Amino acid sequence: MIAFARFVHLTSVAFWAGATTFLFVLAPGVFAALPKPVAGDAMNAIFPRFYALSFLCAALAACTLPLLPERSTARGALLTAAIALLVLAGPILGARAATVREKRTQAEAAVAAGAAAGELEALKKEFGMLHGVVTLLDLTMLAACLALLWLGISALAPTGLPDGSAGAT
Repeated sequence: MIAFARFVHLTSVAFWAGATTFLFVLAPGVFAALPKPVAGDAMNAIFPRFYALSFLCAALAACTLPLLPERSTARGALLTAAIALLVLAGPILGARAATVREKRTQAEAAVAAGAAAGELEALKKEFGMLHGVVTLLDLTMLAACLALLWLGISALAPTGLPDGSAGAT
């Protein structure tokens, strides 16, 4: 049972870190290959799936950590922090950024039709700020996931191995 819990725990954290890494590789490629509005639409279609996968991985990691004999306060704190960052980056600030992006698109259409650009500039600024904060939160979440993975794997390392110098003549 412990081996299975350990497998599920480490696999879920690895998938979570991998999905986050892939997102940071994917987004620049999408924006390089597609016109900016289309790329934004593509990423908006990807984010809900990314966050759903991340929440599934976080839930599995949280459910299995208490079952592990090598659990620690550090691992619990890192997992709690990663989950808090996930909630803040996804359903809270990410959702707000998506709403602002939609309003910005509407304001761009209005400006193209002759409306004043004041609201558009404020929306661009707000979206840029939200995007920056969400990106920073996701990067910090990735760092926490990688640290969790490191702690989880290093806990499995055998202890007391000779360093090679004992008994050397």
